[in-house]
Amino acid sequence: VNARVMPPGYPDNAKSLCRAAVTSVGGVALQSGMLQPAELQAARKLFDAGEFFACHEFLEEVWKRSGGAEKTFRQGLIQAAAAYHKLGQGGRPGYEYLLGRARLNLAKAPPERRAWAELFAAELGKPAPRMPGP
Repeated sequence: VNARVMPPGYPDNAKSLCRAAVTSVGGVALQSGMLQPAELQAARKLFDAGEFFACHEFLEEVWKRSGGAEKTFRQGLIQAAAAYHKLGQGGRPGYEYLLGRARLNLAKAPPERRAWAELFAAELGKPAPRMPGP
């Protein structure tokens, strides 16, 4: 377990437990290729509930299986979740840096993702952002 990314007070095996739990959010089976609607819905459920660390972990698993503009888009989603996680830990500079990176990567979304990415980017920076529906 990488203690650097684990929230304070989590048990040593929290990262593996978290990954196991989020791969089954709503019964979602992770797919390869494009981020599937069910995967995006699972990420949205976690993000909108303020479960930013779990959202980050879930999206990291789907990010690993992607390439090109889709990978960059997913990285923007991960960075957005990580930004709000950092903010919750009191890390304002990390939050601002990651939010900036998230916006840059979301702007590079593939054409079929651009409208959604723009809606999500508009939410970033708000105290209680919401992820748009798929």
